[in-house]
Amino acid sequence: MLDFAEYVRELLPEELAEPIIALARPAIRLSIAEEGETVVGRLGGLRRAA
Repeated sequence: MLDFAEYVRELLPEELAEPIIALARPAIRLSIAEEGETVVGRLGGLRRAA
């Protein structure tokens, strides 16, 4: 997987890329596991029976 800053530098001229990189913040994405997918974490209260 390409590093975000590296990717932006490849796409944009330096004078545009550097301000965009400076504004970038780490992020996470949460999603519900689909049938058959491995659950790798849980957020919140008690587990409900399926």
